[in-house]
Amino acid sequence: MENKTKRMVIYTSDMMRLTGRSERTVRRWIAAIRKEPGRKKNTLITIQEFCAYTGYDPEKIAAFIQ
Repeated sequence: MENKTKRMVIYTSDMMRLTGRSERTVRRWIAAIRKEPGRKKNTLITIQEFCAYTGYDPEKIAAFIQ
């Protein structure tokens, strides 16, 4: 039986591959997402948060990074 767990977290390298943007640009996006009220400084970014920020479809992104 295959164990297909789905990731909830998106990393800098994933964002770079998806968008073709530089590491610096992606890190700026991450900083902007983390500035939301109630977030702690070092929390991970979820696929949902990334998609809300960029306007991408979460299901397509999740399929791409699996």
